[in-house]
Amino acid sequence: MSLLQQFQSKPKGVQAGELADLAKERYLNYAHSVIVSRALPDVRDGLKPVQRRILYAMNEDLKLYHDRKHRKSATIVGATMGKYHAHGDSALYGAMVRMAQDWVLRVPLVDGYGNFGNIDGDPPAAHRYTEARLKKAGQDLMQEIGRDAVDFRPNFDSTAEEPTVLPAKIPLLLINGCEGIAVGLATKIPPHNPTEVLNATIDLVRHPARRASTLLKHHLKGPDFPTGGSIVESTEELETLYDTGSGSVTIRAKWSEEKEGRNRFLVIEEIPYGVSKQDLVVKIASHIADGSLPQVEDIRDESTDEVRIVLELDRKCDINNVMAYLFKHTDLELKFHVNMTVLVPEDGGLMPRKLGLVDILQQFIDFRLQVIERRSLYDLKKIEERLDVLAGFLTVMARAEEAVEAVVKAGSKAEARENLVSLFQISEPQADQVLNAKVYRFASYELKALQDEADEKEAEAARLRKLLQDEEAMRQLLIDELKACKKEYASDRQTLIEQDLPDFEYDEAAFIEEVPAKIIVSRKGWVRRQKAYSDLSSLRVRTGDEIGWALAGNTVDTVTFFTDLGRAYTARVVDLPDTSGYGDPIQGMFSFSDGENILAVFLNTPEMLPEGCELVAVSDAGQGVRFDPSRLSEPSNASGRMYMRLDDGVRVVGVERVLDAEEDFVVVISRNSRVLSFGSKYISQVKGAAKGVKCLTLEADDSILAFGITSEGSRGDSLTVVTTRGSEKSFRHTTLGTSGRGGIGELTLTRDNYVSWVKQAVEHEGS
Repeated sequence: MSLLQQFQSKPKGVQAGELADLAKERYLNYAHSVIVSRALPDVRDGLKPVQRRILYAMNEDLKLYHDRKHRKSATIVGATMGKYHAHGDSALYGAMVRMAQDWVLRVPLVDGYGNFGNIDGDPPAAHRYTEARLKKAGQDLMQEIGRDAVDFRPNFDSTAEEPTVLPAKIPLLLINGCEGIAVGLATKIPPHNPTEVLNATIDLVRHPARRASTLLKHHLKGPDFPTGGSIVESTEELETLYDTGSGSVTIRAKWSEEKEGRNRFLVIEEIPYGVSKQDLVVKIASHIADGSLPQVEDIRDESTDEVRIVLELDRKCDINNVMAYLFKHTDLELKFHVNMTVLVPEDGGLMPRKLGLVDILQQFIDFRLQVIERRSLYDLKKIEERLDVLAGFLTVMARAEEAVEAVVKAGSKAEARENLVSLFQISEPQADQVLNAKVYRFASYELKALQDEADEKEAEAARLRKLLQDEEAMRQLLIDELKACKKEYASDRQTLIEQDLPDFEYDEAAFIEEVPAKIIVSRKGWVRRQKAYSDLSSLRVRTGDEIGWALAGNTVDTVTFFTDLGRAYTARVVDLPDTSGYGDPIQGMFSFSDGENILAVFLNTPEMLPEGCELVAVSDAGQGVRFDPSRLSEPSNASGRMYMRLDDGVRVVGVERVLDAEEDFVVVISRNSRVLSFGSKYISQVKGAAKGVKCLTLEADDSILAFGITSEGSRGDSLTVVTTRGSEKSFRHTTLGTSGRGGIGELTLTRDNYVSWVKQAVEHEGS
């Protein structure tokens, strides 16, 4: 029996199906649950489900109003977990703590008592120690919850009901922001200034066709983080961000310079949002300790309720260089990546959508108009019910003595009800209200009070009916409510929008201590730097290796390594391993290909590569290039830069200096003993990587073995090669007849070939 047949023969309740289809269905259900029920906020109240449930439990079940006593956080967590949110207590407590932290939210919703963490990144105390209650702002979110303003749904076990959304009176999503990661989706919305957000909302209520650029120009300037700082994005960049709902903002710390006598101090007064102050201080201290920041002598944290991190500066340092280093290597400057993905009500459910500023505010406005309409209908219904009761009272009290007599004569409550209904032509519910009233209500002085109440209720009912029929009146009411909220939540901007802040350029060389150094490179690619050596023979190398280059420079210099695959790799001397041992293989510093070897090493200094100096490279296929080495002098990434383009299987033979193209000559030697000398000026100069021009015309079975630069004077060593018989032959252009570039060269051996190139170690003593 096949596996499918076994499934099909199972008792009822077992489903047969394709594993891929079942897995897809289950995963999509899980993804939808995470997106809608956990990670993303609702665009209307700006809350995730866990936050909404905590606030609702505090308000409805525990009555933890802002003017009541605090209660243990464990009680709040337990009440929420047991009735509304059947997940872990640590996640619940973490969500509640976040709603109480004023360095996280612009408008905290929970009033915490005890250790609720701090900006240093220290965790809060356990929920059995801390206490909490609602803040007024949190309580205001549910002010209309009992007036049928929002829908309710059964809780997880259908033993109670919970609101699907809170009737928030302010656009909390923008004011407090939100972060969350779902399955395949994420959201990261920065906090904003409450006054600015409410002004923008009021403007959009009045002018629904407003664009984000207009709101940004007149009202909402950009994110406003509770920890302050400065934002350096341009107006155009911010407009793009708020139009599309995604982008990034750069947050910088605020700092100032202080002087005390001859001492100078750099004082950090505000740090970027989300950065742990303690971690930041430790990070800066580590840069000071390892010598990476020699301009700073010490750091101390003098913070109280406000941030104050003091750095003691060297008296002669450039403070802009210090800030450039700190911005690059620490979290004093960071990118806040914005992704305004939220849950939007669609077709009776919630769907994730990425919205811009105008769409978010419009969704909130539409929601608030619905809340106003629903609560008005609810209020009208309650007023009409009360008016019905009052009408019954007023009808009966107009003939109070008859009413009393009808009740006295009745043999039961039911008969008394029937008597009142028959005598006064009122409804049974009205009669019940009369029967349940206390005797003093039948006093004549109560009649006026009831009539006044009826008149007042009738006027209120008329107002509500008019409101419900007038959309403009509802929009004006919304504006009035938003203005009232603006007075209550008014707040000064904390984060400055400073588009004209200087762009600090980081100069790595400014932070390197100038120390003389010898750069030692072996033929097999072992690299190091050391302070000094007595002679080349004293330098250590591994067995089978030899010193190829020993160059005198400084830790602030850069050094370029040229390889036989046409690539150049540049590093700072200070980054080379400082040791008198073997050093480290260059493959650990750069991404060398298999079999890639160093051909030449040059310090990028005026002494080794003076102004006007050029480099010539020749491949074993006989091609040559001449180029300016200065384009390769800046440190490269691990992949290096290409200085010569090569066909498959072709390798560079060597890279040599040309100090004067008019006087220096190129000498090339092939394996088949062809030798050619010509002026280096005849090799074309190139601006970038190129295949080059033909130096020597080769036979099909021939290739270039050696290449060098010689001159009329003493510059340029002779070129020495070894024959198949083991003898050595040396060449300079003076021993050869000068010919044109690209010729077949002079045949220097009739029976033998050349098999190897004798290379001497390059030793450069500097200035």
